[in-house]
Amino acid sequence: MKIQLSPTVLCLCGALAAHSVSADDVNPVTITDPSAEPVCKVLMDALNGIKASGYHETVFGRAKDGKDEEYVQIIHADGRDFVRYYDTLNWLRFPREPNKTRFLNCEPVGNASEFHYVAIWQKYPHGTRAEIWLTPDGKKLQKLIRHFGEDQMLFPFQYDQKSVPFQTVTSVFDYDAGSIQIPPEILIINASTIEDDSFGPHWIIPDHDISNRPE
Repeated sequence: MKIQLSPTVLCLCGALAAHSVSADDVNPVTITDPSAEPVCKVLMDALNGIKASGYHETVFGRAKDGKDEEYVQIIHADGRDFVRYYDTLNWLRFPREPNKTRFLNCEPVGNASEFHYVAIWQKYPHGTRAEIWLTPDGKKLQKLIRHFGEDQMLFPFQYDQKSVPFQTVTSVFDYDAGSIQIPPEILIINASTIEDDSFGPHWIIPDHDISNRPE
């Protein structure tokens, strides 16, 4: 599977958005103030904490044969995302922006010490059902699984419709200092944003050569 990044408009990768749940179906109080739900506040505190400190996220898509395939890596450092697809050497650098991701309708699963939850993951105007695990201290995200139905937009939704049909997407987070270093400048390509009423903010990827797949 080869991913082409010549001028392509991509939906937010950090969000990895899909329209499984409409934002209009959610109480606006929970969108602007997740602390209205105490369990959601726990998840939002963990999310906002890693946004401030930095993280490395590896995203896997569940293939039709049931195996999880690595699709993209995201380094969040210096307040912005650096994104690299599985078959490229280049990292895409995205502009700084406020955190728009929300966890809504949150419920704990199992014992409190497991820090396992189900919720609606939302990045307006997109959302989907999700499972979330926190680290053993309950302060950071450890794993996030998003589930998309067959009639929903699949991850990762791309504006040009060339999406890879993953209905189950798993993000695994790493906080080791060595894994969240900003990539070398020579490997970085800047992406710019546009606004679209139907899909929300999007990124425009400039022309570049991605012919060399990393070993």
